Amino acid sequence: MGVFLKVTMTIRSFTFLFLAYSMTLFGYIEKEKTFLLSFPRSGNTWTRYCVEYLTKRPTGESPYLTPENIKNEHINGPLGNFFPLGTNLSKPPLIKCHNLGTFISKDYKLVTLVRNYKECLLRHSLYNLTDAKSYIRGYFSVLETYDNWPEDKKHLIYYEDLILSPKKILSKLLEFLEEEKTNLPSFMLNYSEHKKNALSIYNELTEHGSLSSGDDVLFHSKVISEDQLIPLDKLCENHNKRLYNLYLSRYRQI
Repeated sequence: MGVFLKVTMTIRSFTFLFLAYSMTLFGYIEKEKTFLLSFPRSGNTWTRYCVEYLTKRPTGESPYLTPENIKNEHINGPLGNFFPLGTNLSKPPLIKCHNLGTFISKDYKLVTLVRNYKECLLRHSLYNLTDAKSYIRGYFSVLETYDNWPEDKKHLIYYEDLILSPKKILSKLLEFLEEEKTNLPSFMLNYSEHKKNALSIYNELTEHGSLSSGDDVLFHSKVISEDQLIPLDKLCENHNKRLYNLYLSRYRQI
């Protein structure tokens, strides 16, 4: 299972990078468009849903944002294809990715979503600790990309903050995207319904769906013992101490 997941991630990453480069050459990706970078299982579907409702921008992976595919119902295409979010397909998209190549111009804006490494590594490996440890490099590649991006072009969101303080975090995201906050009050008024809509898409179109329903930010960490979590802390900290201390110390097991 672990080998299959890693091969799948590698293929998807190379496919995205090739298509992103090709689309840049042919003019599909322009400077006003924005990337959403995250390690898998970090809440990017929920973030995309929020962005589509609040800004009306289409979101998804590059192959599903091309003119011939943008209206297809697919988890990696605009979520407005599933619910009436008012998605405007002519607006600059938020492009979901788990890896960015070095050839991607740093003139683009970058939103990076970070989740507790124990939560997404355990969930992504289906609680197989050996597989979880093998994904650490991929997890840190997201942080490395963000860390090296120009300060005025990047915005960091912690998944836990988005879940626990959605209005505050989404307000800051809208400011970064230079979008109006007109739709934020109605979004918060119907927050539970929006969350239900996003979960229904995710559960229907992904292989394993959501186990936590986005309610408990420590859901997956509770599946295994604390004695097993502490070594995962040490492995992550030792992988890159500078990045760990800068971005991840909040997750250290106490």
